[in-house]
Amino acid sequence: MLLDQYRARVSDTLSVVSTAPNGGIEYRRGNVLAPPVEIGLVFGDFLQAARASLDHAVYAISTAIHPDFERTGFPIALEEKLYEEAADRYLGCVPDEVRAVVKRFQPSPDGAGIDDPLWQLHDMAIIDRHREITLLASVVATKGVGWSGTVAPEEFPDIRIYRPAVSAGELLCRVPSREQEPFRNFTPDIEVSVVVGEGDRLSERQEVFGLTTEIRIRVRTVLLELDRVADQLGGQQRVREPAER
Repeated sequence: MLLDQYRARVSDTLSVVSTAPNGGIEYRRGNVLAPPVEIGLVFGDFLQAARASLDHAVYAISTAIHPDFERTGFPIALEEKLYEEAADRYLGCVPDEVRAVVKRFQPSPDGAGIDDPLWQLHDMAIIDRHREITLLASVVATKGVGWSGTVAPEEFPDIRIYRPAVSAGELLCRVPSREQEPFRNFTPDIEVSVVVGEGDRLSERQEVFGLTTEIRIRVRTVLLELDRVADQLGGQQRVREPAER
């Protein structure tokens, strides 16, 4: 809802239309308001709630079997050795079936690795607890520039569409002739990306809506699988000996 409200508010400022020296049309990036702070705060809350839901699920299973063992959680690690160490610490009292589910969803290096939604969640939840995650508005999505018209842009090979422009005033699209009417309705896209880090360590993650959607789907899949295994186990007291307390 916040993203939709923001997009609606800035839609009229995404581009500036002017006449090119050759009589054509130029679309350049306009001044776009930064995303409201509230969007970043809600995103941070989402990260913390999603990450905690995994820990809570393991806690519920563990304490139902061994109430005195409270040092539980859902470990997430890229490296096998680090995962096993964390699993021994936080999965000390859960059945093998539950440990198998947790391990199956680990973002291993030979899989999606750092691009895995669970690793993105784990990594950014830690970042959010210690420093700020900011959101950056880019006027053009990475796949190109959207536009509204009745003719496909491929039918106008002389029309030049430029790749993502970040700074105000940068060229988005140039139409050599005003006779090419479809681009009179040219509409650039807007993308709100997640940015983490500072200085040389600054990095841009995915677009915030797409990223949260991927995380939600993966977390929901994990929780449903944990529920399924817990239901199968029922009241069976298949307990691991707790690790040294």
